[in-house]
Amino acid sequence: MSLDKAKVTPEVLQSILLDEMTGKLASILSMMEREEPIYGVASVLVPVTAEPTEVNLGQWVKATFYNDGAGNVYVYNIRQVADTRDAYLAPGDSLPIDFRRRTIRRLYLVCAAGGTAKIRIFYQ
Repeated sequence: MSLDKAKVTPEVLQSILLDEMTGKLASILSMMEREEPIYGVASVLVPVTAEPTEVNLGQWVKATFYNDGAGNVYVYNIRQVADTRDAYLAPGDSLPIDFRRRTIRRLYLVCAAGGTAKIRIFYQ
C-alpha cells in the first residue's frame, strides 16, 4: 500500500512536525538540566584593604559580590595593588560573575591606598 501525499492534509503534517519538535525540545531541556549542578547558596563577608585579599573560588558556579563598605573595591585575577584608572566596584554596587567555564580560579580584592571596604559574597 503506497501513501499518496495529496491525501495528507496540511493540518496533519503540521501536527506531526510540532510533535517531533516538542520531543526534540524536551530532550534538549533534559540534557541542559543534567549539566547544571545544584548547589546550595552561601555567603561570606570579606574585609578589604590596600593589601590584596585573595578569594579562593573553590567549586563555585556563580557568585555576586556586594560592596557594603565605604571605599571603592578593585577586582583582579592577579595579585596587584589597586590602579585607580581601572574599573571598580563602588560602595553599594554589585558584581555578578559566572564561573562555570572555570577559567578563573581565584580573585583578588583590593582598595586604593588608605581605603577600606567590606565585600559580601553570595555564591553557589
